Amino acid sequence: GKLIDVILVALEEGQPNSRNRALKALSLVVESDPELLNLPAVQEGVEERLLDSHSSVREAAIDLVGKYMVRNKKYAMIYFWKVLERIRDTGLSVRKRVIIIMRDLIRQQPDFEHLDKIHLQILGRITDEEASVQDLVKSCFGDFFFSYEKSRESKPMPILEDDAFHRTTHLVALHKEISSNVRLLGQARVLMRGLLTRDTDSKSKGNDTATVKLIENRNKIARMMCSCLLDSLLQMHEEESYSDEKLLPIIRTLHTFCQIDPKLCVPQDAQAKYIQTLRPYVAFSKDHASQNMDSAAAVMQCILSILASIFPHVSRPPSNLVDSLAGDLHAIALRHQFLGVVSKSVECLAILSKITGLARKYFVYILQQHHKGLEISRSQIDR
Repeated sequence: GKLIDVILVALEEGQPNSRNRALKALSLVVESDPELLNLPAVQEGVEERLLDSHSSVREAAIDLVGKYMVRNKKYAMIYFWKVLERIRDTGLSVRKRVIIIMRDLIRQQPDFEHLDKIHLQILGRITDEEASVQDLVKSCFGDFFFSYEKSRESKPMPILEDDAFHRTTHLVALHKEISSNVRLLGQARVLMRGLLTRDTDSKSKGNDTATVKLIENRNKIARMMCSCLLDSLLQMHEEESYSDEKLLPIIRTLHTFCQIDPKLCVPQDAQAKYIQTLRPYVAFSKDHASQNMDSAAAVMQCILSILASIFPHVSRPPSNLVDSLAGDLHAIALRHQFLGVVSKSVECLAILSKITGLARKYFVYILQQHHKGLEISRSQIDR
């Protein structure tokens, strides 16, 4: 009791070195009895040092509680928000320390209830002015979503379906959090592309066998995650439990993967699988009046963009599927009120007509109708 009181008083000393020494002393005492971190007086003293004017003191306070947060959920819940706030700290070493603690927290406590907030805050540092922080963010995202457990022989072990579903759920939650932030959506896509593709222009990455193997392993996980997203869409359609707001983050996540590499959504053993799963949503759209038209349009634009990316990689799609899909796209192109959706549906028809020829009649009709509309508008202007 008395020793703690002396240390807590020392935490208020005027000199940064004195406050640092007090934190080190507190760390030694806490090591013998971690329960001291539960004391309101200790909590208050540490939280004040997290806001200290000196970055070295803030870093020492983060180090003090960070290792206990990682080990024990009880301490993580006490100090989580105050520590997470320091991810935007002006001190470089403080920002990096917080990111590392949050990464280790996710590793040790995969069921921690604020995982999605950690993902969001770490993603936000991808535009950090320091390249070392950006590299740390990339490393963390590779670790969160596309890493393998290593066997005793240091070989990657296959991930289980439950693990893939867990990762997919959190990636969807992240897309939901950033859905209204175009800048962050773009940064998430760039970040994932960097993890899943080889930068052939970069000498630093090169073509070494280890890098190629790492990217191959990450792509295996990405395919599993795409499959989890497809299963979610199938389940929602079968249960008729979907709304545009519920669909959007799932579709956006699938769209991100498809923009990185459409072949992630073209399994070799069933190339048209994704088209067949998405087709009912296209059919539903042409007669569906949503309460939130913006969400409905965003969902449809993403679905059509996914289809436009996939079509060229599917050899010999079933003719009945192409014909029914072309009919739905034709209806959307003529009737939808959002220009972006109309544009994407026409693009899909153009690609389908080029690949199979079955959709050509619809594509030609659309062109004729739009040409006729332009002629009418022109004649009205000439009057």
